[in-house]
Amino acid sequence: MFTGIVQGVGTVYAIEDRERLRIITISLGSLAEGVKQGASIAIAGTCLTVTGMAEDRVMFEVIGETLDRTTFGALKVGDRVNVERSAKVGDEIG
Repeated sequence: MFTGIVQGVGTVYAIEDRERLRIITISLGSLAEGVKQGASIAIAGTCLTVTGMAEDRVMFEVIGETLDRTTFGALKVGDRVNVERSAKVGDEIG
C-alpha cells in the first residue's frame, strides 16, 4: 500500500532501452536500505517492481504500456524522481 507521501528523491543512474521495454536504474541513497527484489516502490507516482539491485541502486523493468502512459519514456540519466516505499504495518500514515 502507498500513502502518496513522497519519502525522498532518487537520481536516474542508468537507462537501457529494449523493444517496448526500458530498464531504469535509480540511485535511492538511504531509501534503498532493506529493499529486496520483488518489492514495490512508487517512482514518480507509479508503482514499479524491483527487478535487481546493486548497492544503493535499484533496477526496474518498465513495459511499453507504462512507457505510453507515464513520463518514464522521457527520463534521462541524471533526472531526479520522487520516491515512496510501500507502507508497512505500524508505519505512520500522516
